[in-house]
Amino acid sequence: MNIRQAHKQFLRECQDGTLKQRADATVEGYTNAFRLLMLRFPMIDTNELTEGILRQFFRWGETNRNWAPATTATYRKSLSVFVDWCIKKGHLKQNPLSEIPYPVIPSRIPEFYSSEEIERILYTIDQSAYSEFERARNMAIFGVLLMTGLRRGELIQLKVSDIDLVNGYIRVRSETAKNRKPRAIGITYRLNELLTRYWDAREKRGIKSYSLWVSSTQDTAFTKDGLKHLLTRISNKVNIKIKANKCRHTYATEFYRGSQDIVGLSQTMGHKDISTTMIYAHAVPEHTKQSLESNPINALF
Repeated sequence: MNIRQAHKQFLRECQDGTLKQRADATVEGYTNAFRLLMLRFPMIDTNELTEGILRQFFRWGETNRNWAPATTATYRKSLSVFVDWCIKKGHLKQNPLSEIPYPVIPSRIPEFYSSEEIERILYTIDQSAYSEFERARNMAIFGVLLMTGLRRGELIQLKVSDIDLVNGYIRVRSETAKNRKPRAIGITYRLNELLTRYWDAREKRGIKSYSLWVSSTQDTAFTKDGLKHLLTRISNKVNIKIKANKCRHTYATEFYRGSQDIVGLSQTMGHKDISTTMIYAHAVPEHTKQSLESNPINALF
């Protein structure tokens, strides 16, 4: 089978449930990795997908496109799922990635926003809104990002029915969660206020959309591109690079700083493995010092 046709079939099976269901962002990652491979080697066919070709591809990315080790690892992981599928379907006889190691990724402490930066961002959101409806929506969006740690895709795909203001939680459905496991995240008193204000603004406009977030000008779902535009607009006004993922890191860092509950944090973040959550323990090293000081063995010396 032609490699492009093979990849289209692979994507169809990712989306129609033939293969294990994957988040939209994951499927988008498969598409981007394959697109770059075809950009570098537009004439190859499936049986020409060799170790040498893939080594050249990764070297090209690192040299010509300045991929960091983490970027190379991401593209390798995306391509490996397609390669495994090709082997299972009989399009490849052996795995061309088997002898190509994952790049060594230096550990990094996640970046997060300071309290001062958050205050500046929120002030700018409040002052730059074009309408009361947009102000209520944007403040609620940032409230959810910073007080629940939702991923960008999880945020955008929230439905009205996912919000329970009476019992105080947000439901992340399995089909929108990265690990395909549903979870519930508690809503704080202040976030409840922000969501209530946005809900009142929706009702005042007569919004009927099942999507929680809607356009500021019409009754249609607020899109990923709309969120990107919003983050870019606020970033330019406040002169701070605003990213949804950095808001997620901020939530996690402050959650751990306040509670030291790594298990609870892992659950609210929707991590498959608690080792992923452990990076936030390194983000607030003062707690390690506090733990050392509180050790009862200190009193024995």
